[in-house]
Amino acid sequence: MNNNNNSVFFLAGPIRGAGNWRNDAIRLLSNSKVNIVSPDNEVNKTSGNVITQSNCSRLDFERKYLLEASVNGCIIFWLPAESKTNPRKDGQYARDTRFELGEWITRHRLQNANVIIGMENEFPGASVIRKNVAAIAPDLHIYNKLEDMIANLINKP
Repeated sequence: MNNNNNSVFFLAGPIRGAGNWRNDAIRLLSNSKVNIVSPDNEVNKTSGNVITQSNCSRLDFERKYLLEASVNGCIIFWLPAESKTNPRKDGQYARDTRFELGEWITRHRLQNANVIIGMENEFPGASVIRKNVAAIAPDLHIYNKLEDMIANLINKP
């Protein structure tokens, strides 16, 4: 896993109803010399080298940077519990994230894509996700705290 000036760390996970976990991740990564990519344009862009969506569709932006991070950096999946104060108002919480997680766990297994996963126990379906990851990609540890996951990531050579 690369951890240098050219590395791309993609912050994958739910946006609507998920609180501001990406700002916490950016703060934790701000002293590392990596490019931090967020599909959420509402993040704090003053801390670290943060890239957000510009003149393309969100899907095109995500596909481009997910692929780049999987090879030259890491896809950071964080699955927080849905916010009690600001839950998603339309649709199922983390719907797109679940699909992306399945895709990138498969790519990790078949293509050595760089992926790291963290999840709060209150995330809907957490126990099923943990069992499936253990069965499909037992080398992927699922972290319970964002801080522990980021610390492990930035301390890897």
